[in-house]
Amino acid sequence: MRRVRNRVGLLALLVVLVVSSAAAATATRTFSGTTSERIAVSFEVVGKHVVAFSTSLGYDGKCGQGGGPGYTVKVARIKIGTGGRFSATTTGVGPVPSVPSVKIRVTGRIKANHATGSVVEPKHFCAAPNQTKLSYAASFTASSTTG
Repeated sequence: MRRVRNRVGLLALLVVLVVSSAAAATATRTFSGTTSERIAVSFEVVGKHVVAFSTSLGYDGKCGQGGGPGYTVKVARIKIGTGGRFSATTTGVGPVPSVPSVKIRVTGRIKANHATGSVVEPKHFCAAPNQTKLSYAASFTASSTTG
């Protein structure tokens, strides 16, 4: 009889742990922060996905004076892989229809309630003498106060 009670108790504990871990895995955490250009960045983490990633990317001044258009950057869903890393390529949309859209790479890492990463348009390089610098690149940091 004692052995049966121990097994029932163990089974109940196992059920509680499975349900708790399933609920934690689907809990939504909201992240917000800024890019190195002082532009807002926000997204949510639901289970093993970054969802509703949103920010903007503008000319960063690394090429010198002057500038270019800013791009709106949105990614609906990004899978979170090993070590909390995520990456996706999306389309950056210019401020007006006459500005062509560009491909933008979003990468990051989530560790506990903190996230870091970058938003880069990988094809726009500066002219000489700064030709090794990307003219559209920003890093970001974000934190979550939920979850």
